[in-house]
Amino acid sequence: MHARANRNLASKNPAVAWSATQEMSAAVRVLQSQLQALQAEKGQVAAAVTAMSQQQSSLEAMQEELLAGMARRPDEARMSVVEHGIASLHAKQNELSATLQGMMSLNAAGEHVGSMDKVAVAAMLQPLQQRMSRQETDLKEMRSKVEQLRVSDTEVLKGEMATVADAMTTLCVKIEEMDNLKAVNDRLSSELGTVAKALANLADRVDRLEGKTPTNSIASAGAEVASAPTPRDPRRSDRKAPSPRRWLQARGKGGAVVDDRNPAQRFGFPA
Repeated sequence: MHARANRNLASKNPAVAWSATQEMSAAVRVLQSQLQALQAEKGQVAAAVTAMSQQQSSLEAMQEELLAGMARRPDEARMSVVEHGIASLHAKQNELSATLQGMMSLNAAGEHVGSMDKVAVAAMLQPLQQRMSRQETDLKEMRSKVEQLRVSDTEVLKGEMATVADAMTTLCVKIEEMDNLKAVNDRLSSELGTVAKALANLADRVDRLEGKTPTNSIASAGAEVASAPTPRDPRRSDRKAPSPRRWLQARGKGGAVVDDRNPAQRFGFPA
């Protein structure tokens, strides 16, 4: 009724009509200003969310690169690079998470957000929050996987070290056996030379007793035996060392070879 009365009054009084029009225009301008402020605030929030979303996309791309590197079973150097990359990615993810949490706290407190609806702001931030939460879980799994790879590689290296150590031990034993065998061969050669010299002296005494000139053939044979290389020496000659018994057989009458199977000839009796 008052509005109808005002309209009736305005129709009768032009000044009143002009005043009402001015009031309505002012109210419209206020509403437009508030709408522009709200749109600006919404644009600022949307721009901030977009920027954080782009940063999150970059972090997810870094994560994919690290996962690809881990799938190739990296060596020690590459594993260190992967670990450094995970640590760097986690630090950047924490920075972005802190920014998001700060914006969500301001929205919950109603500060510095203007006239935007809190529910609308939370709805804009929720998808980004979910992506960051998933990446945090993925980073934990990646760190666990890297630790497992390191433990596995360590066990493999320990096994290889044990194999090499066993091989070295076996090799050392073989070397010691070869050294011992050489010492035995040297000792036997020396003893054989001593026996050959004693046999040569006996042969000379026999020659002198028989009135013959000592031939020293047995001494020569003993010297050859004593100086012969050990069987493991690659310079070893295949020629057999002179046999003292065959030399004695060759000392038969007139240098004829004595038949071992004939006892008479064997002991120097006439055949």
